[in-house]
Amino acid sequence: MDVIDFVKMQGLGNDYIFIDTISNELSVTQLEQLQQPAKIAALCDRNFGVGGDGLVFISLEETGGETGDVFGMKMFNADGSEGRTCGNALRCIGHYLQKSQIAETKYMKIKTASGTVNLIAHEGDQIEVNMGSVELMSSPEPLLLEDVKEPCKENKRKLALVNLFTEYKNTQFSISTWS
Repeated sequence: MDVIDFVKMQGLGNDYIFIDTISNELSVTQLEQLQQPAKIAALCDRNFGVGGDGLVFISLEETGGETGDVFGMKMFNADGSEGRTCGNALRCIGHYLQKSQIAETKYMKIKTASGTVNLIAHEGDQIEVNMGSVELMSSPEPLLLEDVKEPCKENKRKLALVNLFTEYKNTQFSISTWS
């Protein structure tokens, strides 16, 4: 395979490998090869690859009459499965598009598997991401998060489940139910 430029960035500890398909003119065959789960897992391997929580492709999208810059994000988890979106990866994309002067304005729209997300670049390298409304999820029983690193009274903390329409396969923590 040919040499392909990539950028590795992190937002609040989520580190991703980003491939800019706007500047890298990749063929359909090259994209298909890069999107193979085994290839993604190898690239994301922290010991023998570049290392990262996943691989993200940045593309230029047709505007369809929309105003502002419209880009695409196709995200893969470190295991090679396709993800939907990630707020920290979106902030990195916004930063990259601004610094590389690909975005023509400070207002950007990023099309993801979860829908279109609006970004605004502010002074001081700050990127604002509108992830949409938080949806509270119901649970038949109260949920408690056991935190062994920072014990509190009876080592229990209340936990509210929310849905930001984001899927993570690499985040794990223990939840216990108490009556």
